[in-house]
Amino acid sequence: MEKLYGSHPLFKGVPGLSVCSIKLDTLHTLDLGASAYCFGSVLWSILNQLPGTNRASACLKCFLTSTPGVGQLYDDQGAPASNRMKHLTMADLGGGGDSYPCLKHIKAAKVRAFSPVCVALCKMYQEDRHGKHRLAMVVALDKAYKILGKTWQEWDGEAKKDFQVAMCTFLSHYSWLAEDSMHAGRNLYSLVQKHHLLCHLSTTVGEYFHPSLAHTYGSESFMGICVRMGSSCTRGTPGHKVPLKILEKFRLVFHLFLEGHITMEMEAMDEE
Repeated sequence: MEKLYGSHPLFKGVPGLSVCSIKLDTLHTLDLGASAYCFGSVLWSILNQLPGTNRASACLKCFLTSTPGVGQLYDDQGAPASNRMKHLTMADLGGGGDSYPCLKHIKAAKVRAFSPVCVALCKMYQEDRHGKHRLAMVVALDKAYKILGKTWQEWDGEAKKDFQVAMCTFLSHYSWLAEDSMHAGRNLYSLVQKHHLLCHLSTTVGEYFHPSLAHTYGSESFMGICVRMGSSCTRGTPGHKVPLKILEKFRLVFHLFLEGHITMEMEAMDEE
């Protein structure tokens, strides 16, 4: 990598900075980035296809929890209740007007768990050309998620190639849908910087090591632990005594973590 990219001016002028310092995080690049925009636009476009839909929050809530509906698709996939999007509102989609739909206020674990459900949902609405591209897009994204589920020991040449093909297929169909929506005057499938970073994630980062080796799930989860500790120390405590109380609770929590009584993985599922 150093031989390929070491001549870039960025790595020549900053001491201690090398190509190995650049790590793309799947949590923000994929889960809370490209996937959030993808699933948000998919839900928005399908809601507009439903008969009698006025795009109200109550309709979206019914769409996500009803049986048959997305609720049934969650059951078919065996998704745990903690990873289901049950209370999504139109404000969480963020579409309408000049804005583009995007899953907002949704934890990364719920975004990932929605991937196979979204595939099943798009299979139900693939009558026209737009629907077929939409289905091919989410199928490629779901395949990429399955490949990312492999351990770093399993990240061989075949896994690298499959991941690159899945990401390129996803971005290709996403770009087609974005252009088609633009010509139709609909604000769907926004193309942002994170879609460009996905190209690098699959073609450069994924070429040398498993992308999950650079993820920030642990640190983000630890930040969530600290936030919960801080919020639990404010009630009934004078302001000048809050810092000491937080430090005492932090010492207890970190002791439990080092002793193995709690794990980052358990907390990650809660915080994402």
